[in-house]
Amino acid sequence: MRPSNQQRRWTDPLLPMDPAYHRLSFVLFQTDEDAGRVVASRVPEEGFLSPGSYIQDQLRLSEEAMRYINGDCEEPPLFILTEKGLGVLLKRYVLSAGLGLLLHIHTKPASAARMLNSSGLGQGSIEGFSVSLRIAEQTGRVTSRDESSYRPLWEAWQAVQGQTEPIFKTDEADTLSLGEIREGIHRLAAFVGCDVTFTYRKSEGSRGFFSCERVKCYRPLLLEALLLCLLAEIRSCSATGRGICCLESPTERGRDGLALSLRYPVSPAEDGDTAWRIDRLHSHWTGIADLGGLDVYAPPTLLYSSKTEGLPERVVWLDWLTDPSVLTSSDLKVGIRLRLEERKQYGLSGEEVELP
Repeated sequence: MRPSNQQRRWTDPLLPMDPAYHRLSFVLFQTDEDAGRVVASRVPEEGFLSPGSYIQDQLRLSEEAMRYINGDCEEPPLFILTEKGLGVLLKRYVLSAGLGLLLHIHTKPASAARMLNSSGLGQGSIEGFSVSLRIAEQTGRVTSRDESSYRPLWEAWQAVQGQTEPIFKTDEADTLSLGEIREGIHRLAAFVGCDVTFTYRKSEGSRGFFSCERVKCYRPLLLEALLLCLLAEIRSCSATGRGICCLESPTERGRDGLALSLRYPVSPAEDGDTAWRIDRLHSHWTGIADLGGLDVYAPPTLLYSSKTEGLPERVVWLDWLTDPSVLTSSDLKVGIRLRLEERKQYGLSGEEVELP
């Protein structure tokens, strides 16, 4: 039987794909008491694995895969077979953000399974991965018909191995430069598949934007996970398919914590269910980020600026208020609340200058 067009989007190793995707689609999902609930995704099938659905239901995950999701946070990546083909489960964001990550590899699953069993990526115990029982049961030698499936498998695994360190690499003082933040967001946006314009807020007497200025970032993987989710939101919900990231200067603000905002124009056709779901997710991010000393704030109402031709904008601010490692959890929450009370009213006022 010839595969359907929908199946080919998931498993054809020869279909064209943006190089920034590394032959991967992705799904981020909760690993807390609501384990498996999807929070963000980029997949080739519209409406599938949408936020709010459950990954175990839509992909018919095995008991082995669910044990991995609910198991030890130190387990290596696990290659699995799902309803849609070959995937790899990772614990990259579990400790920092309570999120699991599934990467779907766009290749023929049976061919890739045989290659994995034939050490096509090396010995898993050495290379740092394991395979599920369903993959281990795919016996038989690799044939010439399997060859086209190797490159996507290899490229995807190289991308996974290349991210053993956070995209946002901080120094011993927990700082990184505004230029490094911009470059990291650019890489994440390319992987998500959305366009982002970068700006900075210009105030009276401002010296301008200096990419070398450094800011505090205490939990790089937390920042990475939140940005992946918010960029995926822009991709699926922006009326123009684009978003704006405004970087804030620590010199202008008078304190050294990372601060930025992401915003996008909202389509007039957006329904109430979508808006409710997004508000729920933003509240979820606020609770997770609090424990890392990071304030995530999304105004309850849409805002307006002069740059969106009358369309309202949804805005999310990220503001690193304190170092979570120096306070107990109770003191941390009290400290954040006190500093939130002192926070200036967020808004879209002031001149923004687009960065080249």
